[in-house]
Amino acid sequence: MKLQEINKVNFEGMENSITGVLELYTTTCPVCVQLKPVLEEVAQEFDNINFYTINAQENMSVARKFKVMSVPTTLILKNGEVAEKIIGFKNKEELKQIIQKHF
Repeated sequence: MKLQEINKVNFEGMENSITGVLELYTTTCPVCVQLKPVLEEVAQEFDNINFYTINAQENMSVARKFKVMSVPTTLILKNGEVAEKIIGFKNKEELKQIIQKHF
């Protein structure tokens, strides 16, 4: 799959049913910049899982909903519920292991 950029309008339409990986980031966060290409690579390896990314600064309501206190925060979601919260950078293999644990 491809990493899809969404916003709060997109999210509100699917928030109760969203299943997949959601990364919350900001454009001023150096670690977020490092994580994005890793997440894009991981997304390419999973055909059956949706991968989303959302700017936490521009979509504060989504960040508040998930109690995001720092970025990057990557969420594993199942039917809108957080199955796992990952804070900070993880390398490709670490991310794949965490995702495989849930799907």
